Amino acid sequence: MSAIGSISALTLALTFGVAGISKLLHRAEVIASFRTLRLPAAPLLGTAVPIFEITLSVLLLMAPAIGAVLALAMLAAFSLVIVSALRRGVEVDCSCFGAIL
Repeated sequence: MSAIGSISALTLALTFGVAGISKLLHRAEVIASFRTLRLPAAPLLGTAVPIFEITLSVLLLMAPAIGAVLALAMLAAFSLVIVSALRRGVEVDCSCFGAIL
């Protein structure tokens, strides 16, 4: 892997890792945001999303090709949720990093 690829994988791994840990530590706020976004099964997603983000951070470091594909899918899903919320005029803190930002 090139230096740029390695730096990109490390940056994404850190981003997903911090986001996942923060969401787990501030799960109530994340669930409230997911409910406002009208996501189904908000409590389940409040646990599944951060665990998946942490798993992605490990995959990006250990198996970058697999991690990259899954990260792309996750970012696409996040983008769809954001576009849907914007189209409906929903204003909510995204809780993208739990309560740290």
